[in-house]
Amino acid sequence: MATILDRLQSWLAGQSCLPFVYGSSDCCLVLADWACANGYRDGAVALRGSYSCRVQMEQLLVTSGGALGLVGGCAVVAGLSETPIKQVGTIGVIGSAHNPLRQWGAIWDGSRWQVHWDVGFEGVCAPTLKMWSV
Repeated sequence: MATILDRLQSWLAGQSCLPFVYGSSDCCLVLADWACANGYRDGAVALRGSYSCRVQMEQLLVTSGGALGLVGGCAVVAGLSETPIKQVGTIGVIGSAHNPLRQWGAIWDGSRWQVHWDVGFEGVCAPTLKMWSV
């Protein structure tokens, strides 16, 4: 039976060519994709397609309380539980607690936060703001 690390590594490899597309496959929406791949509901269904450019995304982030608000709302819809403990596969919001435009959705791989940037994912070290178990 595959471990969560095996599943995450396989999933990340499958996403290695995934382009960053606002409202479809950005740093927050891919977290919902990861949760869905693990049997959870799509917590981001209401967000998908609701914005399509950087300006719209930034407006949404500011009015929603940053990625913290967006990912938190999606986590509730998906049925995820908040956790204080980093475990492989945990989703989280990293970055600035004070600037909603400097927050990113990420997946913990056991050593770094994986963030979806332009194409694929990149390991990042940044302050953890909040986490949810997957």
